[in-house]
Amino acid sequence: VSTGITESSSDPTISTNPSGGVGTEWMNTTSGEVYICTDATAGANVWTNVGAGTGDVEPYSFPGTQYGYTSGGYAGGGTQSNIIEKFSFTTTSNATDVGDMTGGRSSPAGCSSLTHGYVCGGNNQGDAAPFNIIDKFSFSTDGNASDIGDLAVQSTSLRCGGSSQTNGYTFGGNCNPSPNNAIQKFSFSSDGNASDIGDTHYSANDMAPNSSGTYCYHSGGIPAVNSIGKVSTSTDGNS
Repeated sequence: VSTGITESSSDPTISTNPSGGVGTEWMNTTSGEVYICTDATAGANVWTNVGAGTGDVEPYSFPGTQYGYTSGGYAGGGTQSNIIEKFSFTTTSNATDVGDMTGGRSSPAGCSSLTHGYVCGGNNQGDAAPFNIIDKFSFSTDGNASDIGDLAVQSTSLRCGGSSQTNGYTFGGNCNPSPNNAIQKFSFSSDGNASDIGDTHYSANDMAPNSSGTYCYHSGGIPAVNSIGKVSTSTDGNS
């Protein structure tokens, strides 16, 4: 049963709530793209592009639905791993080695976009050799990471990374001999360096990260602290 076609000069959005529900057709009269509503959830609608077949309009989904990844770490005997491993979210099985970082590192921070994973900073031997590298690897094809930029503040034991739909974040870290409170941000849409956009409200390394669609969180860390910090992903600033 046809629910009719809505004609508009712009694309639908996730908050475009169609009265006809699933199956509603939407035509962008400017671009010629055609969308079908495939999930009519108020404020979180999904509009599937049936014209070009790409560029669907749907809510941001974090942290993913298919695979988890781990990157780097201490391999024992004074060596640092450069391995990128992948494991399935849909089946119970072991992880597989799918690629290499640009170098072995311990304690990096991890970030994720919808299409790529990022590995930021870390150290080579304890706290003596910090890295400022931002590595990037693809989720769609297995393979090695590439160096796509540098952190603004070099840290060894970073570990705390966060993500929004558009940017990656790191929080704090050990600048040897003292921890720092830097909040750093880099873009997912274009490769490049991170910028220092604010401060955490306490200085620590090895903080625990969490991310929602609108905020990144950091908690705990070394030296021992029980604080939880929150950072908006819509505006730069302090936690």
